[in-house]
Amino acid sequence: MSRSVFGHDQNAQIDCPQFPNTWIGAMPSRSLPLNAVKHFEMCGQQLVAFRGGSGAVHVLSAYCPHLGANLGIGGHVVTESGDDCIQCPFHGWRFGGDGQCKRIPNLNDSDLKAVKAVVKKWQTIEKNELIYVWHHSEGSDPDHYPEDFLAKYGHNLSFRYYYSRHMDSNFEVVGENCGDLEHFARLHGSVVPYLTTTKFSFDTTRSADNEIAGFATIYVLGFELITQPWKLWFGSPVMVQHLLGYDNSLLGP
Repeated sequence: MSRSVFGHDQNAQIDCPQFPNTWIGAMPSRSLPLNAVKHFEMCGQQLVAFRGGSGAVHVLSAYCPHLGANLGIGGHVVTESGDDCIQCPFHGWRFGGDGQCKRIPNLNDSDLKAVKAVVKKWQTIEKNELIYVWHHSEGSDPDHYPEDFLAKYGHNLSFRYYYSRHMDSNFEVVGENCGDLEHFARLHGSVVPYLTTTKFSFDTTRSADNEIAGFATIYVLGFELITQPWKLWFGSPVMVQHLLGYDNSLLGP
């Protein structure tokens, strides 16, 4: 017999994509300097990012269609007919940011067109000092875009550090936990047990800008030390930003 919790049948089949259909913050912009190549994994796919001489960021599927070499391991940035390209480390095949093969050694242009070598191009946007890559489980084009919160909240915000952690969990669980207001005080209310406590108060009505605003108050031995405004901004199914302070001076995912 199935058991229902909060009206949901735990034995029911849930149609949910394994990975979110949204823009993924793949890496900080500073991790990909000019003429750099970086191999990374995203949503179960092996990908390669490179920044050509033009300064633009390109992301392709990592494996060369010739013999399967990983373009992100040993590949390097070159220019072919004015286009940013990544060159395969095995045989020197060159692929542009559009995924098309631009050059194969010892082949003329007509022979090159006959080969029709191509790797998948992934749509990218560089914003908020991050490189975003679009993922959709059915290959659809973007229906939304990351908000430019650096422009919105002021350029006094700057990138300080990058923290990465692997978790065996559905993406939605992590996102909902970051915006779960009730658990803040219960799990994070005591920074130093019996010495400091933190109380959170929020207006739980989400604004048109996908924000929830409130205050965080820190107490030491029961006496109020400081109260700071706190904002939660829901950027996408996999991005929740926390802004703390009157000048939004502290920012964290």
